[in-house]
Amino acid sequence: MKGKTLKNIKNEYLGRSFAIFCGILIVCLTISILAFLSYKGINLFTKEKYPLYKFLFTSNWKPDADNPGFGALIFILDQYLYP
Repeated sequence: MKGKTLKNIKNEYLGRSFAIFCGILIVCLTISILAFLSYKGINLFTKEKYPLYKFLFTSNWKPDADNPGFGALIFILDQYLYP
């Protein structure tokens, strides 16, 4: 009886440790993805000198054009018009 209880405690401890490890891993991965997206997104406004008002208030989305445009208004309005 005592050996079975000790085995259950050991399995519970291992299971809890694994769950905590997975939780910490998910949080770290989420933070690293957010940091990467923020870094790449901020480069548009700092390195490329694209104005924030053009990004927010124009609907011209042509990132591959000779004169690229990154207007997000159409995407912002789409979220409110077609939920």
